[in-house]
Amino acid sequence: MGSGLGVVIVIECIVFNLINNILYGKTLNTCKIQNYAWGISFFIYFLNPFNYYPIHTEVYMYSLIYITTFNLIYLLIKNRKNSNLKDVKLNLLNSLEEYRCNIRNLEIASVICWIFTIPYLGKALPILIESGMNVLRYTVYGDNPLYSTFEMMIIMYIIRPIFSITIMIAAIMISLKRYNKFFISIAIINSCIYVLLSAGRALLMQLVIYVALSIWFVYGTNIYKLLKTYKKIIIPVVLGLVAIIYVCSIRINREYGVIGEFAIYMTGSIPYLSRLLDAGKIQHFSLFGRGLLACGLDFFALMAKFIGFNIPLASQFVSEMTLDNMYISPSIAMNAIGSTLLEFLLEAGIIGVVLGGIGCAIIAAVSENFMYKKQSIYSYIIYLFVLQMMLFSIQYYSLGKISTTFSLIYIILFMRKPMQKRLKIII
Repeated sequence: MGSGLGVVIVIECIVFNLINNILYGKTLNTCKIQNYAWGISFFIYFLNPFNYYPIHTEVYMYSLIYITTFNLIYLLIKNRKNSNLKDVKLNLLNSLEEYRCNIRNLEIASVICWIFTIPYLGKALPILIESGMNVLRYTVYGDNPLYSTFEMMIIMYIIRPIFSITIMIAAIMISLKRYNKFFISIAIINSCIYVLLSAGRALLMQLVIYVALSIWFVYGTNIYKLLKTYKKIIIPVVLGLVAIIYVCSIRINREYGVIGEFAIYMTGSIPYLSRLLDAGKIQHFSLFGRGLLACGLDFFALMAKFIGFNIPLASQFVSEMTLDNMYISPSIAMNAIGSTLLEFLLEAGIIGVVLGGIGCAIIAAVSENFMYKKQSIYSYIIYLFVLQMMLFSIQYYSLGKISTTFSLIYIILFMRKPMQKRLKIII
């Protein structure tokens, strides 16, 4: 029965995207990208090239309910009329000029972050050079971590969000063919520094994914048109992808290669969620209202910790639950990701899944309506941010992470409106 429901989910995602095309045109949007992510994942489960263990029928049911709820609510809220895409591109180009001072301030902020990271790099580089990325990764997040709690908070809640914004701006510049070589270089350096600090590939993946999503939105998926449009940067893009693939391959311990590892990375969450159910770890109504809004509530709880109040974090509860590696196939063990469904189930079982679908749909539709209404770099960055949230909803619940709150804070701080002067101190 489970595999049959998986086929139903794939068909459902295809049908909803066809309806989406009829109502809103073929331009990429937040609803389509989520349907693509979930539909392709369940198609992979059906083919099962990685020999995943059987997935619980109830996990298929939860997924079906979430996708159905999300799409129906999105279709109810999303504005029927979108602006002409040519007008959107023109307005974004004009807005990019208005945000020149903001971009300059992000350059200054990046340099300040580089200075902050010097002592951290002094700790990380010897391990990286002597033992490699896997050992560095374990050292950063192991039982005896390389960085103190305070240092890790600086990296995660100040440095990484600022680096992420530069990556989003660089992606927008590339997609609009407004190549600010200096700023794009800073974004690339930021991504590389994060790799050196933590052996984490997240920002390198962000660089690729934000560029891909923004180009997809602006120009679609016509390969010939894309090659013609971006012919001036094909060689550096190819060289950059080769470099990123090489860095990612260093962390690979299995035989599937970079593409196979990425597919496992994107699809392993649903089998992992099923294993959590097998182990009896998922207890409904255990987050007591803190799951759906964890990014906001945990932010205030984290602030309270600084003044002596020990308030448990919902994200920490989920993190501890998914700490153990569990085999999702005879040769593949994973941890840390249980799809966006995990928090919803912990929140309120099937009711949480429905509420989660409604909440995510509201966020997706409202961010899109806001972008088409304002057509500014600020509204487009938020839209791009939500796009990647929907893409990775198959993996994890972005609003269950405090890092999401800090990213949004820095987006508002740096990009809410055009700045009129260059700031000397940013952070």
